[in-house]
Amino acid sequence: MVDQVFKKTGLESILNNLVPGSEDTLKALISFRLLEQDAFCYAEDWYKNSYARLIYPNANLASPRISEFLSIIGLDKHNDNFFRSYLKLISKNENISDQISIPILLDNTGLPNDIKTYLTAINKHNSVVSNEIRLIYVIDQRTKLPIFYRFIAGNIIDNSSLINTINILLTYNIKIELVVMDAGYSALKNLIELSSTNISFLTRMPQNWKEFKKLINEHGNDLLSGENTIIYGERPLFCKKIKINLFNSDIYAYVIHDINRAADDTVRLIKNSNNNNGASDDKSNGSGGSDNQDNSIENEIFKDKLNFAGKFILLASNNYPEKEVLPLYYTRQGIEDVFSISKTYASLLPLRSHSIETIKGTLLINFISTIVYSTISHGLSDTSLSAKTAIVKMHHLKINVFESEQILEKLSKDHKIIINDLHLESPYDAEKGLKLKKESLLSSLKSVKRKRGRPKGSKKYDNHDLPSSPSNVHCPTPDEKPTRGRPKGSRNKVKSDPAASTKTNPDERRARGRPRGSRNKVKSDPVPPQLQQTLT
Repeated sequence: MVDQVFKKTGLESILNNLVPGSEDTLKALISFRLLEQDAFCYAEDWYKNSYARLIYPNANLASPRISEFLSIIGLDKHNDNFFRSYLKLISKNENISDQISIPILLDNTGLPNDIKTYLTAINKHNSVVSNEIRLIYVIDQRTKLPIFYRFIAGNIIDNSSLINTINILLTYNIKIELVVMDAGYSALKNLIELSSTNISFLTRMPQNWKEFKKLINEHGNDLLSGENTIIYGERPLFCKKIKINLFNSDIYAYVIHDINRAADDTVRLIKNSNNNNGASDDKSNGSGGSDNQDNSIENEIFKDKLNFAGKFILLASNNYPEKEVLPLYYTRQGIEDVFSISKTYASLLPLRSHSIETIKGTLLINFISTIVYSTISHGLSDTSLSAKTAIVKMHHLKINVFESEQILEKLSKDHKIIINDLHLESPYDAEKGLKLKKESLLSSLKSVKRKRGRPKGSKKYDNHDLPSSPSNVHCPTPDEKPTRGRPKGSRNKVKSDPAASTKTNPDERRARGRPRGSRNKVKSDPVPPQLQQTLT
Protein backbone atom coordinates (compact mmCIF):
# COMPACT_ATOMS: atom_id res chain seq x y z
CA MET A 1 0.00 0.00 0.00
CA VAL A 2 2.79 2.43 0.90
CA ASP A 3 4.54 1.74 -2.39
CA GLN A 4 1.35 2.45 -4.34
CA VAL A 5 0.85 5.73 -2.44
CA PHE A 6 4.34 6.72 -3.66
CA LYS A 7 3.17 6.14 -7.22
CA LYS A 8 -0.28 7.73 -6.91
CA THR A 9 0.97 10.93 -5.29
CA GLY A 10 3.96 11.35 -7.62
CA LEU A 11 6.46 10.98 -4.77
CA GLU A 12 8.08 7.99 -6.46
CA SER A 13 9.82 10.06 -9.14
CA ILE A 14 11.07 12.51 -6.49
CA LEU A 15 12.46 9.70 -4.30
CA ASN A 16 14.09 7.96 -7.25
CA ASN A 17 16.01 11.10 -8.19
CA LEU A 18 16.84 12.32 -4.69
CA VAL A 19 19.87 10.08 -4.07
CA PRO A 20 20.46 8.10 -7.29
CA GLY A 21 21.37 4.49 -6.57
CA SER A 22 19.87 4.51 -3.07
CA GLU A 23 16.18 4.90 -3.90
CA ASP A 24 15.35 1.40 -2.64
CA THR A 25 16.98 2.12 0.71
CA LEU A 26 15.04 5.39 1.05
CA LYS A 27 11.67 3.81 0.22
CA ALA A 28 12.31 0.86 2.51
CA LEU A 29 13.17 3.14 5.46
CA ILE A 30 10.00 5.19 4.93
CA SER A 31 7.93 1.99 4.80
CA PHE A 32 9.62 0.71 7.95
CA ARG A 33 8.82 3.94 9.80
CA LEU A 34 5.12 3.70 8.91
CA LEU A 35 4.68 -0.06 9.38
CA GLU A 36 6.86 -0.90 12.37
CA GLN A 37 7.44 2.46 14.14
CA ASP A 38 10.64 1.25 15.70
CA ALA A 39 14.32 2.17 15.78
CA PHE A 40 16.25 1.89 12.52
CA CYS A 41 18.53 -0.78 14.01
CA TYR A 42 15.65 -3.27 13.60
CA ALA A 43 15.01 -2.36 9.97
CA GLU A 44 17.16 -5.16 8.54
CA ASP A 45 15.28 -7.89 10.44
CA TRP A 46 11.98 -6.47 9.23
CA TYR A 47 13.26 -6.24 5.67
CA LYS A 48 14.33 -9.89 5.49
CA ASN A 49 10.85 -11.11 6.44
CA SER A 50 8.83 -8.54 4.50
CA TYR A 51 7.52 -8.26 0.97
CA ALA A 52 9.64 -5.10 0.76
CA ARG A 53 12.68 -7.24 -0.09
CA LEU A 54 10.99 -8.13 -3.40
CA ILE A 55 9.88 -4.63 -4.44
CA TYR A 56 13.04 -2.94 -3.06
CA PRO A 57 15.68 -5.59 -3.83
CA ASN A 58 18.66 -3.19 -3.70
CA ALA A 59 17.95 -1.75 -0.24
CA ASN A 60 20.86 -1.89 2.19
CA LEU A 61 19.44 -1.78 5.71
CA ALA A 62 22.42 -2.91 7.73
CA SER A 63 22.67 -0.67 10.80
CA PRO A 64 26.05 0.94 9.92
CA ARG A 65 24.89 1.57 6.35
CA ILE A 66 21.69 3.26 7.58
CA SER A 67 23.72 5.78 9.59
CA GLU A 68 25.84 6.52 6.53
CA PHE A 69 22.72 6.92 4.38
CA LEU A 70 21.10 9.32 6.88
CA SER A 71 24.23 11.48 6.81
CA ILE A 72 24.11 11.58 3.01
CA ILE A 73 20.42 12.32 2.60
CA GLY A 74 20.62 14.96 5.33
CA LEU A 75 22.88 17.16 3.21
CA ASP A 76 21.47 20.60 2.45
CA LYS A 77 21.58 20.00 -1.31
CA HIS A 78 19.33 16.94 -1.04
CA ASN A 79 16.97 18.81 1.27
CA ASP A 80 16.76 21.70 -1.19
CA ASN A 81 16.24 19.39 -4.19
CA PHE A 82 13.42 17.59 -2.40
CA PHE A 83 11.47 20.76 -1.60
CA ARG A 84 11.88 22.19 -5.07
CA SER A 85 10.52 18.98 -6.61
CA TYR A 86 7.83 18.50 -3.97
CA LEU A 87 6.49 22.06 -4.15
CA LYS A 88 6.45 21.79 -7.92
CA LEU A 89 4.40 18.62 -7.52
CA ILE A 90 1.96 20.43 -5.22
CA SER A 91 1.51 23.26 -7.67
CA LYS A 92 0.82 20.76 -10.48
CA ASN A 93 2.55 23.22 -12.76
CA GLU A 94 5.31 22.23 -15.12
CA ASN A 95 6.88 25.71 -14.92
CA ILE A 96 8.49 26.08 -11.50
CA SER A 97 8.98 29.80 -12.07
CA ASP A 98 5.27 30.36 -11.59
CA GLN A 99 4.42 31.09 -7.98
CA ILE A 100 2.22 28.88 -5.85
CA SER A 101 -0.48 30.89 -4.08
CA ILE A 102 -1.79 29.10 -0.98
CA PRO A 103 -3.09 29.83 2.53
CA ILE A 104 -0.91 28.23 5.19
CA LEU A 105 -0.97 27.14 8.81
CA LEU A 106 2.25 27.70 10.73
CA ASP A 107 3.31 26.46 14.13
CA ASN A 108 6.20 24.77 15.92
CA THR A 109 6.73 22.00 18.42
CA GLY A 110 9.53 20.83 20.68
CA LEU A 111 11.65 17.70 20.17
CA PRO A 112 13.11 16.87 23.62
CA ASN A 113 16.55 15.25 23.49
CA ASP A 114 19.97 15.27 25.16
CA ILE A 115 22.05 15.04 21.97
CA LYS A 116 25.11 17.24 22.18
CA THR A 117 24.62 19.52 19.17
CA TYR A 118 24.29 23.26 18.71
CA LEU A 119 20.56 22.81 18.07
CA THR A 120 19.74 21.30 21.46
CA ALA A 121 19.09 24.09 23.97
CA ILE A 122 16.97 24.85 27.02
CA ASN A 123 13.43 25.97 26.31
CA LYS A 124 10.49 26.82 28.56
CA HIS A 125 7.08 26.19 27.05
CA ASN A 126 3.81 26.08 29.01
CA SER A 127 5.81 26.17 32.26
CA VAL A 128 7.79 23.06 31.22
CA VAL A 129 11.60 23.37 30.96
CA SER A 130 13.47 20.91 28.71
CA ASN A 131 16.41 20.47 26.34
CA GLU A 132 14.94 20.40 22.87
CA ILE A 133 15.04 21.28 19.20
CA ARG A 134 12.19 23.38 17.79
CA LEU A 135 10.56 21.91 14.69
CA ILE A 136 8.53 24.31 12.49
CA TYR A 137 5.87 22.91 10.15
CA VAL A 138 3.99 24.69 7.38
CA ILE A 139 0.66 23.12 6.38
CA ASP A 140 -1.59 23.79 3.42
CA GLN A 141 -4.71 25.27 5.02
CA ARG A 142 -6.99 23.74 2.36
CA THR A 143 -5.70 20.14 2.16
CA LYS A 144 -4.08 19.91 5.63
CA LEU A 145 -1.03 18.32 4.00
CA PRO A 146 2.47 19.36 5.16
CA ILE A 147 4.36 21.36 2.55
CA PHE A 148 7.50 22.52 4.37
CA TYR A 149 9.50 22.12 7.55
CA ARG A 150 12.59 23.58 9.15
CA PHE A 151 14.29 23.25 12.52
CA ILE A 152 15.89 25.79 14.83
CA ALA A 153 17.68 25.78 18.16
CA GLY A 154 15.50 25.16 21.19
CA ASN A 155 16.19 28.53 22.82
CA ILE A 156 14.90 30.62 19.88
CA ILE A 157 11.53 32.20 20.66
CA ASP A 158 8.57 31.76 18.34
CA ASN A 159 8.03 35.30 17.09
CA SER A 160 11.66 35.65 15.92
CA SER A 161 11.40 32.67 13.55
CA LEU A 162 8.29 33.68 11.58
CA ILE A 163 9.80 36.13 9.09
CA ASN A 164 12.75 33.84 8.28
CA THR A 165 10.36 30.99 7.56
CA ILE A 166 8.26 33.21 5.29
CA ASN A 167 11.37 34.37 3.41
CA ILE A 168 12.52 30.79 2.84
CA LEU A 169 9.11 29.90 1.42
CA LEU A 170 9.32 32.87 -0.94
CA THR A 171 12.64 31.55 -2.31
CA TYR A 172 10.75 28.41 -3.37
CA ASN A 173 8.31 30.59 -5.36
CA ILE A 174 5.45 30.16 -2.89
CA LYS A 175 3.07 33.11 -2.76
CA ILE A 176 1.33 33.11 0.61
CA GLU A 177 -2.25 34.32 0.65
CA LEU A 178 -2.95 33.91 4.35
CA VAL A 179 -1.05 32.90 7.50
CA VAL A 180 -3.08 31.38 10.34
CA MET A 181 -0.87 31.29 13.44
CA ASP A 182 -0.92 31.13 17.23
CA ALA A 183 -0.45 34.03 19.63
CA GLY A 184 3.24 33.14 20.01
CA TYR A 185 3.90 34.66 16.58
CA SER A 186 1.78 37.78 17.20
CA ALA A 187 4.63 40.20 17.76
CA LEU A 188 3.86 43.66 16.45
CA LYS A 189 6.94 43.65 14.20
CA ASN A 190 5.74 40.39 12.57
CA LEU A 191 2.29 41.79 11.81
CA ILE A 192 3.85 44.93 10.32
CA GLU A 193 6.17 42.83 8.14
CA LEU A 194 3.31 40.66 6.89
CA SER A 195 1.18 43.70 6.05
CA SER A 196 4.07 45.33 4.18
CA THR A 197 4.41 42.22 1.95
CA ASN A 198 0.62 42.01 1.35
CA ILE A 199 0.27 38.74 3.26
CA SER A 200 -3.01 38.39 5.15
CA PHE A 201 -2.96 37.01 8.67
CA LEU A 202 -5.30 35.63 11.29
CA THR A 203 -4.00 35.21 14.82
CA ARG A 204 -4.90 35.55 18.48
CA MET A 205 -4.02 38.71 20.40
CA PRO A 206 -1.79 38.07 23.44
CA GLN A 207 -3.38 38.97 26.79
CA ASN A 208 -0.37 41.06 27.83
CA TRP A 209 -1.12 43.69 25.15
CA LYS A 210 -2.61 46.96 26.34
CA GLU A 211 -5.11 46.81 23.50
CA PHE A 212 -6.42 43.50 24.83
CA LYS A 213 -7.39 44.92 28.21
CA LYS A 214 -8.79 48.03 26.57
CA LEU A 215 -11.05 46.13 24.16
CA ILE A 216 -12.30 43.74 26.87
CA ASN A 217 -13.19 46.62 29.21
CA GLU A 218 -14.93 48.61 26.45
CA HIS A 219 -16.88 45.83 24.75
CA GLY A 220 -16.92 42.90 27.17
CA ASN A 221 -20.20 43.95 28.77
CA ASP A 222 -21.94 44.37 25.39
CA LEU A 223 -21.10 40.87 24.17
CA LEU A 224 -23.94 39.00 25.88
CA SER A 225 -26.69 39.88 23.43
CA GLY A 226 -28.71 37.98 20.88
CA GLU A 227 -27.22 39.73 17.86
CA ASN A 228 -23.70 38.56 18.83
CA THR A 229 -24.65 34.88 19.26
CA ILE A 230 -22.84 32.33 17.07
CA ILE A 231 -22.67 28.54 17.24
CA TYR A 232 -19.37 26.74 16.62
CA GLY A 233 -20.02 23.02 16.56
CA GLU A 234 -22.04 22.52 19.72
CA ARG A 235 -20.50 25.46 21.57
CA PRO A 236 -22.58 28.64 22.06
CA LEU A 237 -20.39 31.74 21.72
CA PHE A 238 -20.72 35.50 21.57
CA CYS A 239 -18.65 37.41 19.02
CA LYS A 240 -18.39 41.11 18.21
CA LYS A 241 -16.33 42.54 15.34
CA ILE A 242 -14.54 45.87 15.93
CA LYS A 243 -12.46 47.81 13.44
CA ILE A 244 -9.32 49.21 15.05
CA ASN A 245 -6.24 51.09 13.91
CA LEU A 246 -3.05 49.20 14.60
CA PHE A 247 0.42 50.29 13.33
CA ASN A 248 -1.38 52.79 11.07
CA SER A 249 -3.42 50.04 9.40
CA ASP A 250 -7.04 49.01 9.64
CA ILE A 251 -7.26 45.72 11.53
CA TYR A 252 -10.37 43.79 12.52
CA ALA A 253 -10.58 42.62 16.11
CA TYR A 254 -13.09 39.88 17.01
CA VAL A 255 -13.90 39.93 20.71
CA ILE A 256 -15.23 36.46 21.62
CA HIS A 257 -16.80 35.20 24.83
CA ASP A 258 -16.97 31.42 25.39
CA ILE A 259 -19.41 30.90 28.27
CA ASN A 260 -18.43 27.25 28.86
CA ARG A 261 -14.76 28.12 29.05
CA ALA A 262 -15.56 31.13 31.23
CA ALA A 263 -17.18 28.85 33.84
CA ASP A 264 -14.17 26.52 33.89
CA ASP A 265 -11.68 29.41 34.13
CA THR A 266 -13.67 31.03 36.95
CA VAL A 267 -13.69 27.82 39.01
CA ARG A 268 -9.96 27.34 38.46
CA LEU A 269 -9.15 30.94 39.42
CA ILE A 270 -11.20 30.75 42.63
CA LYS A 271 -9.54 27.49 43.70
CA ASN A 272 -6.06 28.85 43.04
CA SER A 273 -6.91 32.09 44.86
CA ASN A 274 -8.13 30.21 47.96
CA ASN A 275 -5.02 28.04 48.02
CA ASN A 276 -2.74 31.06 47.77
CA ASN A 277 -4.65 32.96 50.45
CA GLY A 278 -4.40 30.01 52.82
CA ALA A 279 -0.65 29.79 52.32
CA SER A 280 -0.19 33.55 52.85
CA ASP A 281 -2.27 33.49 56.04
CA ASP A 282 -0.01 30.82 57.50
CA LYS A 283 3.08 32.93 56.79
CA SER A 284 1.64 36.28 57.90
CA ASN A 285 2.90 37.75 61.15
CA GLY A 286 0.09 40.20 61.67
CA SER A 287 2.03 43.30 60.61
CA GLY A 288 0.50 45.80 58.17
CA GLY A 289 2.19 48.01 55.62
CA SER A 290 3.54 46.26 52.56
CA ASP A 291 1.34 43.17 53.07
CA ASN A 292 -1.79 45.21 52.53
CA GLN A 293 -0.28 46.75 49.43
CA ASP A 294 0.61 43.31 48.04
CA ASN A 295 -2.89 42.08 48.75
CA SER A 296 -4.39 44.98 46.85
CA ILE A 297 -2.18 44.24 43.84
CA GLU A 298 -3.13 40.57 43.94
CA ASN A 299 -6.78 41.51 44.19
CA GLU A 300 -6.44 43.75 41.15
CA ILE A 301 -4.75 40.97 39.17
CA PHE A 302 -7.41 38.50 40.28
CA LYS A 303 -10.16 40.91 39.21
CA ASP A 304 -8.58 41.29 35.75
CA LYS A 305 -8.20 37.52 35.32
CA LEU A 306 -11.79 37.02 36.39
CA ASN A 307 -12.87 39.65 33.87
CA PHE A 308 -10.83 37.93 31.12
CA ALA A 309 -12.20 34.44 31.90
CA GLY A 310 -13.54 32.82 28.75
CA LYS A 311 -12.70 35.85 26.59
CA PHE A 312 -10.17 36.09 23.79
CA ILE A 313 -9.58 38.33 20.77
CA LEU A 314 -8.75 37.34 17.20
CA LEU A 315 -6.90 39.76 14.91
CA ALA A 316 -7.44 39.59 11.16
CA SER A 317 -6.20 41.74 8.33
CA ASN A 318 -9.25 40.76 6.24
CA ASN A 319 -12.89 41.50 6.98
CA TYR A 320 -14.47 38.10 7.73
CA PRO A 321 -18.08 37.55 8.86
CA GLU A 322 -18.37 36.70 12.55
CA LYS A 323 -19.64 33.20 11.77
CA GLU A 324 -16.66 32.40 9.56
CA VAL A 325 -13.72 33.76 11.52
CA LEU A 326 -13.77 31.16 14.32
CA PRO A 327 -13.94 28.06 12.04
CA LEU A 328 -11.12 29.55 9.96
CA TYR A 329 -8.95 30.12 13.00
CA TYR A 330 -9.58 26.64 14.40
CA THR A 331 -8.25 25.06 11.23
CA ARG A 332 -5.05 25.37 13.28
CA GLN A 333 -6.07 22.03 14.74
CA GLY A 334 -4.91 20.54 11.46
CA ILE A 335 -1.29 21.36 12.23
CA GLU A 336 -1.62 19.84 15.70
CA ASP A 337 -2.85 16.65 14.07
CA VAL A 338 0.18 16.65 11.76
CA PHE A 339 2.50 17.07 14.75
CA SER A 340 0.80 14.07 16.36
CA ILE A 341 1.32 12.02 13.19
CA SER A 342 4.95 13.06 12.94
CA LYS A 343 5.80 12.24 16.55
CA THR A 344 3.68 9.13 17.06
CA TYR A 345 2.81 7.33 13.82
CA ALA A 346 5.95 8.36 11.92
CA SER A 347 8.11 7.64 15.00
CA LEU A 348 9.98 10.92 15.25
CA LEU A 349 10.30 10.67 19.02
CA PRO A 350 12.48 9.73 20.71
CA LEU A 351 15.35 11.09 18.63
CA ARG A 352 17.98 8.34 18.39
CA SER A 353 20.51 10.15 16.21
CA HIS A 354 23.97 11.04 17.49
CA SER A 355 25.08 13.81 15.14
CA ILE A 356 23.61 16.83 13.40
CA GLU A 357 24.00 15.10 10.01
CA THR A 358 21.92 12.07 10.95
CA ILE A 359 19.35 14.33 12.66
CA LYS A 360 18.82 16.15 9.35
CA GLY A 361 18.39 12.86 7.48
CA THR A 362 15.99 11.53 10.12
CA LEU A 363 13.84 14.67 9.94
CA LEU A 364 13.59 14.44 6.13
CA ILE A 365 12.54 10.78 6.23
CA ASN A 366 10.04 11.61 8.97
CA PHE A 367 8.60 14.47 6.90
CA ILE A 368 8.06 12.20 3.86
CA SER A 369 6.51 9.54 6.11
CA THR A 370 4.16 12.19 7.53
CA ILE A 371 3.08 13.14 3.99
CA VAL A 372 2.26 9.50 3.17
CA TYR A 373 0.34 8.95 6.42
CA SER A 374 -1.62 12.20 5.99
CA THR A 375 -2.49 11.22 2.41
CA ILE A 376 -3.85 7.87 3.60
CA SER A 377 -5.80 9.57 6.40
CA HIS A 378 -7.45 12.07 4.03
CA GLY A 379 -8.28 9.34 1.53
CA LEU A 380 -10.17 7.40 4.23
CA SER A 381 -11.95 10.44 5.70
CA ASP A 382 -15.34 9.25 4.40
CA THR A 383 -15.02 5.81 6.01
CA SER A 384 -14.99 4.55 9.58
CA LEU A 385 -11.41 3.34 9.16
CA SER A 386 -8.49 5.36 10.46
CA ALA A 387 -5.15 5.55 8.70
CA LYS A 388 -3.55 3.53 11.49
CA THR A 389 -6.16 0.78 11.14
CA ALA A 390 -5.73 0.71 7.37
CA ILE A 391 -1.96 0.41 7.61
CA VAL A 392 -2.19 -2.42 10.16
CA LYS A 393 -4.78 -4.35 8.14
CA MET A 394 -2.84 -4.05 4.89
CA HIS A 395 0.39 -4.89 6.71
CA HIS A 396 -1.13 -8.15 7.96
CA LEU A 397 -2.30 -9.14 4.48
CA LYS A 398 -0.03 -12.07 3.64
CA ILE A 399 1.23 -13.27 0.29
CA ASN A 400 2.69 -16.72 -0.37
CA VAL A 401 5.84 -16.36 -2.43
CA PHE A 402 6.97 -19.39 -4.45
CA GLU A 403 9.77 -19.81 -6.93
CA SER A 404 7.65 -18.89 -9.93
CA GLU A 405 4.34 -17.68 -8.45
CA GLN A 406 2.95 -15.35 -5.78
CA ILE A 407 -0.46 -16.20 -4.29
CA LEU A 408 -2.24 -13.54 -2.22
CA GLU A 409 -4.60 -14.36 0.62
CA LYS A 410 -8.30 -13.65 0.14
CA LEU A 411 -9.22 -9.96 0.55
CA SER A 412 -11.57 -8.98 3.36
CA LYS A 413 -14.28 -6.30 3.22
CA ASP A 414 -11.99 -3.75 4.89
CA HIS A 415 -9.21 -4.50 2.42
CA LYS A 416 -11.53 -3.76 -0.49
CA ILE A 417 -12.71 -0.49 1.13
CA ILE A 418 -9.13 0.65 1.61
CA ILE A 419 -8.18 -0.20 -1.97
CA ASN A 420 -11.24 1.55 -3.45
CA ASP A 421 -11.06 4.72 -1.35
CA LEU A 422 -7.33 5.19 -1.87
CA HIS A 423 -7.66 4.32 -5.59
CA LEU A 424 -5.01 1.65 -5.36
CA GLU A 425 -4.43 -1.15 -7.85
CA SER A 426 -6.51 -4.07 -6.65
CA PRO A 427 -4.56 -7.34 -6.18
CA TYR A 428 -6.05 -10.35 -7.90
CA ASP A 429 -8.53 -12.46 -5.95
CA ALA A 430 -6.69 -15.40 -4.40
CA GLU A 431 -9.24 -18.14 -5.22
CA LYS A 432 -9.89 -16.95 -8.75
CA GLY A 433 -6.23 -16.46 -9.48
CA LEU A 434 -5.32 -19.91 -8.18
CA LYS A 435 -8.07 -21.54 -10.25
CA LEU A 436 -6.89 -19.85 -13.44
CA LYS A 437 -3.34 -20.96 -12.76
CA LYS A 438 -4.42 -24.60 -12.33
CA GLU A 439 -6.49 -24.58 -15.53
CA SER A 440 -3.71 -23.02 -17.56
CA LEU A 441 -1.23 -25.54 -16.18
CA LEU A 442 -3.41 -28.55 -17.06
CA SER A 443 -4.13 -27.27 -20.56
CA SER A 444 -0.45 -26.68 -21.16
CA LEU A 445 0.39 -30.24 -20.10
CA LYS A 446 -2.26 -31.72 -22.45
CA SER A 447 -1.55 -29.64 -25.51
CA VAL A 448 2.22 -29.44 -25.43
CA LYS A 449 4.32 -32.61 -25.61
CA ARG A 450 7.79 -32.34 -24.27
CA LYS A 451 10.51 -32.82 -26.87
CA ARG A 452 13.25 -35.31 -26.21
CA GLY A 453 16.74 -34.09 -25.55
CA ARG A 454 18.21 -31.03 -23.92
CA PRO A 455 16.11 -27.83 -23.87
CA LYS A 456 17.14 -25.18 -26.33
CA GLY A 457 19.78 -22.93 -24.82
CA SER A 458 20.80 -25.44 -22.14
CA LYS A 459 24.48 -25.25 -21.20
CA LYS A 460 24.66 -28.70 -19.63
CA TYR A 461 25.24 -31.82 -21.64
CA ASP A 462 22.65 -34.56 -21.36
CA ASN A 463 22.44 -38.12 -22.62
CA HIS A 464 22.41 -38.55 -26.33
CA ASP A 465 18.92 -38.12 -27.76
CA LEU A 466 18.25 -39.12 -31.35
CA PRO A 467 15.71 -36.42 -32.42
CA SER A 468 17.80 -33.58 -31.00
CA SER A 469 21.26 -34.95 -31.83
CA PRO A 470 23.83 -32.54 -33.23
CA SER A 471 24.86 -32.81 -36.83
CA ASN A 472 28.21 -34.43 -36.07
CA VAL A 473 26.57 -37.45 -34.36
CA HIS A 474 25.72 -40.38 -36.60
CA CYS A 475 22.03 -41.33 -36.40
CA PRO A 476 21.21 -44.78 -37.85
CA THR A 477 18.27 -45.22 -40.21
CA PRO A 478 15.45 -47.66 -39.41
CA ASP A 479 16.87 -50.24 -41.89
CA GLU A 480 20.42 -49.91 -40.66
CA LYS A 481 21.51 -52.39 -38.03
CA PRO A 482 22.73 -50.79 -34.82
CA THR A 483 26.36 -51.19 -33.95
CA ARG A 484 27.91 -51.84 -30.61
CA GLY A 485 29.47 -49.11 -28.54
CA ARG A 486 28.85 -45.41 -28.14
CA PRO A 487 27.42 -43.45 -31.06
CA LYS A 488 29.94 -41.54 -33.07
CA GLY A 489 30.39 -38.04 -31.60
CA SER A 490 28.99 -38.97 -28.18
CA ARG A 491 30.85 -37.46 -25.21
CA ASN A 492 29.30 -39.53 -22.45
CA LYS A 493 29.87 -43.22 -21.83
CA VAL A 494 26.76 -45.31 -22.22
CA LYS A 495 26.12 -48.99 -21.89
CA SER A 496 26.32 -50.98 -25.07
CA ASP A 497 23.12 -51.99 -26.72
CA PRO A 498 22.30 -55.64 -25.87
CA ALA A 499 20.87 -56.13 -29.34
CA ALA A 500 24.18 -55.22 -30.91
CA SER A 501 26.01 -58.09 -29.11
CA THR A 502 23.80 -60.86 -30.52
CA LYS A 503 24.96 -62.70 -33.62
CA THR A 504 22.92 -63.00 -36.75
CA ASN A 505 23.07 -66.82 -36.57
CA PRO A 506 20.94 -68.00 -33.63
CA ASP A 507 22.72 -71.42 -33.57
CA GLU A 508 26.12 -69.86 -33.18
CA ARG A 509 27.42 -70.33 -29.68
CA ARG A 510 28.83 -67.40 -27.80
CA ALA A 511 32.41 -67.80 -26.68
CA ARG A 512 32.81 -68.64 -23.03
CA GLY A 513 34.55 -66.29 -20.67
CA ARG A 514 34.69 -62.57 -20.33
CA PRO A 515 34.22 -60.45 -23.43
CA ARG A 516 37.37 -59.19 -24.96
CA GLY A 517 38.40 -55.90 -23.33
CA SER A 518 36.26 -56.49 -20.22
CA ARG A 519 37.87 -55.48 -16.95
CA ASN A 520 35.35 -57.01 -14.56
CA LYS A 521 34.86 -60.66 -13.87
CA VAL A 522 31.49 -61.98 -14.96
CA LYS A 523 29.91 -65.40 -14.89
CA SER A 524 30.05 -67.34 -18.15
CA ASP A 525 26.82 -67.80 -20.00
CA PRO A 526 25.25 -71.29 -19.80
CA VAL A 527 25.24 -73.45 -22.90
CA PRO A 528 22.12 -72.85 -24.97
CA PRO A 529 19.71 -75.82 -24.85
CA GLN A 530 19.74 -76.03 -28.65
CA LEU A 531 23.44 -77.02 -28.61
CA GLN A 532 23.27 -79.53 -25.78
CA GLN A 533 22.05 -82.38 -28.06
CA THR A 534 24.74 -81.63 -30.62
CA LEU A 535 27.44 -81.76 -28.01
CA THR A 536 26.16 -85.05 -26.59
